[in-house]
Amino acid sequence: SMTSGKISEYDDLIKQYAGEIGFDWRILSALIYQESQFKTDAKSWAGAKGLMQLMPSTAAWMIETKMSSVKEFSEWQSTYLKDPRVNIEMGITYFAYLLEMFDQKKCPAIAAYNAGPGRLKEWITSENHGDADRFIENIPFPETQAYLKKVIQFYFLYSMIYTGHFMMDPCTF
Repeated sequence: SMTSGKISEYDDLIKQYAGEIGFDWRILSALIYQESQFKTDAKSWAGAKGLMQLMPSTAAWMIETKMSSVKEFSEWQSTYLKDPRVNIEMGITYFAYLLEMFDQKKCPAIAAYNAGPGRLKEWITSENHGDADRFIENIPFPETQAYLKKVIQFYFLYSMIYTGHFMMDPCTF
């Protein structure tokens, strides 16, 4: 439970990989909770797998391009996505790729994790790019809008549990 001072049994892995990309691990924990409720065998209707709900095709592309070197391409199988270490490493590596694509802006990266980077690029315009609230309210997909709000909500909750105060809204960019 959360009262034990841990968000999940994967805190150490999340902290390790978040540290490698220099990112707040609490935001990533919130994203993982929203994706799978920390269930390693979670599977979506679309076929996304594991803690961070990676699509097997995305994972295979990451291994093939050496974006992730967590496993050799020759031995890659999508069943590895059930392994928390593999899934978290790949999910956070992919998140870092999205952060880079969206100029280190956290909220567009979180939204892109849900909707896909191609779609998100279509929505971002000069007028909503700099204003966090407008960015969220202008997301044309209700699912992604709700997803982003939930991740922010969980992040605030985790901030309170760990630090005793609200951290800055990750959408303040």
